[in-house]
Amino acid sequence: MAYSDQSPNLIKAQQLFLSRHPTSSPPTHADMQALRAISSSVTYRASGVIAAGVHGLWQLRNDAEAIRAEDSSHTVVAYNGSVMENYPSFKENCQKHLDGLVEASGGQAGTVELIYAEESSLLGAAIAGAVASLEA
Repeated sequence: MAYSDQSPNLIKAQQLFLSRHPTSSPPTHADMQALRAISSSVTYRASGVIAAGVHGLWQLRNDAEAIRAEDSSHTVVAYNGSVMENYPSFKENCQKHLDGLVEASGGQAGTVELIYAEESSLLGAAIAGAVASLEA
C-alpha cells in the first residue's frame, strides 16, 4: 500500500500498515517514506528479473530455431497472477525491461509482448500433460 499511496502524508498506507502490524509505536512519516522507497525498489527489480527470464527463453527459442533477433516475429507471452494483474505499474515495468532487453539483443521494442491470459496456468499444465503423454 505504501507504494500506491501517493498522498503527501501517506495516511492510508499508515492505517493499512497498523491494521496488519499492530504496535504501540506507530510508524512515522519518515518510516512510511522508507517503506515506499523500499517497496518501489524491490518491485522494480522483481519486474526486471521476470523480464530477464522471459527474454532468456525468447533468445533460447531464437537460437534453437536459428532466428536472428532482428528477424524475430511478434511473440506473445501469456501471463496471469495477482501481482502482474493488480500491483501498480508492475506489468508496465516488466514490459519496459523486456523491450530494453530485446532492443539490446538487436530486436525491436514490442517484439515480445506480455498479454494477460485468464486460466493460462491451467492451459499450460494441460499442454505439458498432453506433451508428456505423447512421449510415453
